[in-house]
Amino acid sequence: MSTSTGLTALKRRMKGFLCRHEALILTYHSILPAGTALFPIAHHLDGALFEGQMRYLAEEGFNCVSLEQLARYIADKRIPPRTVVLTFDDGFYNNYSVAFPILQRYNIPATIFLATGFIGGSKLAWPERVALLLMLNRRPTLTVNGAVFNVQSQDDRMAAYTAIGRHFGTIGPDEIETVLADLLQQAGLTLDELYASELYQALRFMDWSQVAELARSGLINFGSHTVNHRRLIYLSPEDAQREIETSRQMIREQVGECTLFAYPHGRRDKDFNESHASMARQAGYQVILTADNGSVNRDADAGDLPRVSILQGCDVDQFEYLLLGGAVFNQPVPAANKLRGVLTGTVS
Repeated sequence: MSTSTGLTALKRRMKGFLCRHEALILTYHSILPAGTALFPIAHHLDGALFEGQMRYLAEEGFNCVSLEQLARYIADKRIPPRTVVLTFDDGFYNNYSVAFPILQRYNIPATIFLATGFIGGSKLAWPERVALLLMLNRRPTLTVNGAVFNVQSQDDRMAAYTAIGRHFGTIGPDEIETVLADLLQQAGLTLDELYASELYQALRFMDWSQVAELARSGLINFGSHTVNHRRLIYLSPEDAQREIETSRQMIREQVGECTLFAYPHGRRDKDFNESHASMARQAGYQVILTADNGSVNRDADAGDLPRVSILQGCDVDQFEYLLLGGAVFNQPVPAANKLRGVLTGTVS
């Protein structure tokens, strides 16, 4: 073993020791079946990559628990070492067909946050509609917001996807639909053609019978991700409240009590604000997750928990780095406060 490799391992062990009483909530979205013809997209992971991560968690003895169990740890002011919680956002069919058998193999629980308006229907959220459109497009270029994108190679499509997503992050839901309709026309496609494609099968959502089957397994539980997965900050207060409350009601009708919620997109003051946090609490959610990066310590507020996104390309080595303190030490927290974890197990 080289000196540099030895130092890296030592640093990781030290970080893991300092962060031993902090939990990580991992965020996944889509776990693709083998052979999926799609350019690399951050939140669509290869199934083999996901299995390698789950094998690592199992073989290294991490304390993989449900989100409800983590909430009990927080209430008791005690988080056991190496605690990890898995969450999936949106409700993709591949969570059922690809991810669930892997979770069963390693006996790892997870929470799936459902965008309930998509469950049991044929429509897709805009990121997947854009991906399908770019893959099936019949034109050499597409224009969005005055910018012209070459879309003939995989690299071109990936660059266009990233730029379009960045633009969509600055406009409201109705404007997004207008742009999507224009893109569809530019590409020489119809929605029926998008949804008849083989790639659609890899990107579609679950139906309620599949949700119910996962719920009966005892390994998977469900939370709300609103109805239509819209950035709440762009909605009227009435529409935002309807999104938050109606999704909970739908889940309760289908699979039982629902006390878990994750904001769509989830960036504080960009996708949601404190008024939406108040709405979620008043709706009856007891555990509420953001997309703010960070770990969970024993002084955390269960109604405002950060997560760590696991993205395409995160190999086992990077996964290990995140789990053994990398996710915590990447936070903008003074070093002196991090070192307090040695004695207190917390990071303020």
